[in-house]
Amino acid sequence: MRTAHRIGAFAGGGLPAAASVLARPAWRGGDREVRGDAALQAMLAAGAIGSFLVAVALAPRRMGGVRLMWWVSWSLVAVCALGMVVAWVVINRDPGHHLTAGTAVRSDADVGRYLSEQGLPAATVRVPTGLFVQSIEFTNGNNVLVSGYVWQRFAAAVPRTVSRGVVLPEAGDAYAATEVYRRTDAGGTETIGWYIEATLRQKFDYRAYPLDRQNVWLRLWQPDFDVDAVLVPDFSAYPPWLARGMLGTDPEMVTGEWLPQYTTYSYLRHRYTTSFGLARYTQPVSYPDMYFNMIFSRDYRGPTLAKLIPGVLIALIVFSSLFITTRDERTMAVAGFNSFAVVAFTVTMLIAVVVDHNAVRELATDGSVLYLEYVYFAIYAMILLVTVNGVLMAWDPPPRFLTWEDNALPRLAYWPLMLGFLFAVTLVLFF
Repeated sequence: MRTAHRIGAFAGGGLPAAASVLARPAWRGGDREVRGDAALQAMLAAGAIGSFLVAVALAPRRMGGVRLMWWVSWSLVAVCALGMVVAWVVINRDPGHHLTAGTAVRSDADVGRYLSEQGLPAATVRVPTGLFVQSIEFTNGNNVLVSGYVWQRFAAAVPRTVSRGVVLPEAGDAYAATEVYRRTDAGGTETIGWYIEATLRQKFDYRAYPLDRQNVWLRLWQPDFDVDAVLVPDFSAYPPWLARGMLGTDPEMVTGEWLPQYTTYSYLRHRYTTSFGLARYTQPVSYPDMYFNMIFSRDYRGPTLAKLIPGVLIALIVFSSLFITTRDERTMAVAGFNSFAVVAFTVTMLIAVVVDHNAVRELATDGSVLYLEYVYFAIYAMILLVTVNGVLMAWDPPPRFLTWEDNALPRLAYWPLMLGFLFAVTLVLFF
């Protein structure tokens, strides 16, 4: 009995639950974990510090006073900006193999090895099952509409008690499964194909937005709980499976802003705290479920043009206001500088940023903070500091540190503070 195997041979502790595996941060990448890679993080930080020191050392000897400070300021800005670009390139080159649900299998040998390690009895019926996905559509932050074909092959020796078909447990509602062909070859092997269309509800991780990657996965169950059978990928229906490639999907599939990375079958062992009513519950039921994984990376150009560039322009406008925040009477007369004008200006900028920020927040369906949001946090901080600077400059007399070179310190610190913060956030979040 399959249930007996679930409760017996497949029951056990020490294996990760589905949620802990499927909810991995989207920025962990490569064949190893990038997050927590202290060596890479230290290399980027050391490279940035070293580049900054070199830039300072290359400052012209005759340069002094405020000109030297501007050289140091822009050198720090350039180093932080370059460091972020390098970090983004590293992140973007990450193939995202870590996103696979459970253990990837790419051949019959991989399947046999995995199931044997899990203690699957040799007498268990193995049902070759394949998928061909024709289209996907992200309908909202957690739902994805998938359509395509599923097929199964049943050898002549497979008893009729083994149900034909599959179950998609993540389908949010009753999904359409229409039988489109049924063939029996000379050896008695029966092949049945269905066309399916289902809306799957999944937990996507958007914390790395707009550099995020997502796994659109289909979990497939064998319908029978009381029959000793397990689904296995029908690798005979595909060419040799590659680590990078979109086998099992339509080459003309429209994916919008998502760039296809690779597909793979996998197994993930779940633990269920119920016997499903087929036996008296004694311990968690555990069984390996088969997955078809489709990994996509977001095309960051769209979010960059739509969100990042407007934010940078607002930051530039706020920065320019520092040059009319002055104690020089002639400049004040021309610019009309006063504390009320500064507050009115910064409030206007704040409203523009908040509107844009709220549009980005709609992606965070689980309430997490997105990477792009740190840009808005930095702009908020700069708007606040510019407001405080304008109010302090209107005092009589203003603080002494603001009168140096007529409000030069806030201008010098503006971009280094913003870019330094964003570079530090990038290092902490992605490495």
